[in-house]
Amino acid sequence: MGQDWGRLGKALAQARGAAGWTQEELAERIGVTRTAVQSVERGVKRAKVTGTMRSYARVVGWSEASVEQVLAGGDPAPGGGEAAGELPLRIVEALRAEGPLLDAAVLNLPDNEDPQGRIVVIVKGRPDITPEQLKRALSAWERTHDALRDVTRESDG
Repeated sequence: MGQDWGRLGKALAQARGAAGWTQEELAERIGVTRTAVQSVERGVKRAKVTGTMRSYARVVGWSEASVEQVLAGGDPAPGGGEAAGELPLRIVEALRAEGPLLDAAVLNLPDNEDPQGRIVVIVKGRPDITPEQLKRALSAWERTHDALRDVTRESDG
């Protein structure tokens, strides 16, 4: 049986749509142009599976073997990926960027009964931050952190 590139494109587009992402957003997440995403989704026939296809599949939560499975007429298998809980690529890149890690916080989302989610905040400074700027940034973060804690406590009272 041949490889059905159109089927793969439709399945990836459907997975992107289910995740609520536009083509532009997905392109940004995997570091390609919107045109590259459109090409994959149109099912342009290729000689082989590309890195863009693999990145696309990974981000929408497919397993490593899913691209070939779909090309052969099967269904994608769940795997890792942003849709399965990995960090979005833009967050990974922000964490990798130069600059000091200033602080982090994990707060429960407000819920009267039982918190159903958490807020995760990572605070980074610019690579060229001066001691005075660092002091101001930490002070601003402390105020923001206090405000976030107040918001998350509002439903507890």
